[in-house]
Amino acid sequence: MLDACRELNVTLLSYSPLKQGLLTGKYDAAVVPIDGRAEAAWFSAGNVSAAQAVVGALRAIGERYGAEPGAVALAWLLAKPGVVPLAGAKNARHAQENARALGIRLSSDEIAELDSVSQRWRRAG
Repeated sequence: MLDACRELNVTLLSYSPLKQGLLTGKYDAAVVPIDGRAEAAWFSAGNVSAAQAVVGALRAIGERYGAEPGAVALAWLLAKPGVVPLAGAKNARHAQENARALGIRLSSDEIAELDSVSQRWRRAG
């Protein structure tokens, strides 16, 4: 999809870039949402488990920047030419965490690490 958008010189609007909270580190195999998301494929036990490698990489990189995993995930998307993440926020704290992404400039090595670990996750899912 991204390749097609780039060919057409169209910006990709990334809907639900935090995968409904999954990439924030809030959820794992033991903690899943108790609302309607619990029935979504993103929150199947296998997918939540497979996503933990991505969340771990987001956490590790976030520690270097003093940022939460969600902010790193958004910064990662912002580092991609032609991509604009559309992140939601349920409260002011979430909005502040999301805004933190604007101050994070990931290195090319960090971007490559996140690209690699997310590719493995997508193949597992």
